Amino acid sequence: MTYTLAQARAFAAAAARDERTQQRQQQAATAEAVRMAMGAEPAAFTKYLNDLIR
Repeated sequence: MTYTLAQARAFAAAAARDERTQQRQQQAATAEAVRMAMGAEPAAFTKYLNDLIR
């Protein structure tokens, strides 16, 4: 089976999007686990994260 260059590029782009989505999901899961471990309410944890970014 052979693919055109356009198809190969589309496959590569889809794989990159999927990888970024998986990374964001992992980061969100980690943040949620940290929030729960800290016993923080969602709003308080959001403020905590925002303060860390500054």
